[in-house]
Amino acid sequence: MVKYHYWLYNSGVCKQIALGRDPYFKQLAEQTGAVHWKNWNREGITRRRLDRRFGRAFHQAVNRAQVIHFDLTGIDEIESAVKAGKKGFTPGNFTNAELHYIFSRSDLLQKTKFYRNGVIVV
Repeated sequence: MVKYHYWLYNSGVCKQIALGRDPYFKQLAEQTGAVHWKNWNREGITRRRLDRRFGRAFHQAVNRAQVIHFDLTGIDEIESAVKAGKKGFTPGNFTNAELHYIFSRSDLLQKTKFYRNGVIVV
């Protein structure tokens, strides 16, 4: 029983993550106490390596997170960004891919708080 509780706590189930464009996601992480992608592995949100196959680590992180904080600062056309995200995690398209994945899953959308310039918008 104790081992299970330890695993559950350290598996990232109780964590909050911050997403968005750089440097805004870092500022949001600091503001909310959430963890941004560079620290997901260290904080136990994902076991996957982040230097390769970021998409898999992202999917694991958003599924394990209780709350997703997403900063929309710097994204003028959200609908266009979501459409562009269909191309997946390719260079220059990571934030769009994150948005597309969240908008395509109602369970993820329900636990996502959106911000612009540090203020909740949705």
